[in-house]
Amino acid sequence: MTNKKCELTNEKITFMGRVLHRIRALRNFGIVKVGDLGGFIESEDNLSQDGSCWVFDYAKVYGNARVYGNAMVFDYAKVFYCAEVFDCARFSHATKNGLPAVSPLLRAHPWGTLFCFNPLFVLVSLHTPPFHSVEPL
Repeated sequence: MTNKKCELTNEKITFMGRVLHRIRALRNFGIVKVGDLGGFIESEDNLSQDGSCWVFDYAKVYGNARVYGNAMVFDYAKVFYCAEVFDCARFSHATKNGLPAVSPLLRAHPWGTLFCFNPLFVLVSLHTPPFHSVEPL
């Protein structure tokens, strides 16, 4: 692992009985610049210090969920339980008041974009290869 890319700030929220911390970038990587504020994570284990992965906006990552590689989580997305968003996956939740966006039984794969419109429907938008973006764990 190289030098740390982010830190937990003192800005905290309580969500689903868990304390989540807003993150701040400590160095430039990908489209993130030093000092940029990100979304909320429960612990540093939720977001890899390697690659250019990042949690943006008001997105939340908690429990044993992990974001790593060059993955990005946006908007009001929620990634939880043992879900993983990795490689070049992009994950967004379309509404502020929606229910959990990444099912704990799904993994987001490279080059896919996931948009959740309700807890039962996930739209997978493929870019270039590979041939699928979501698989059951």
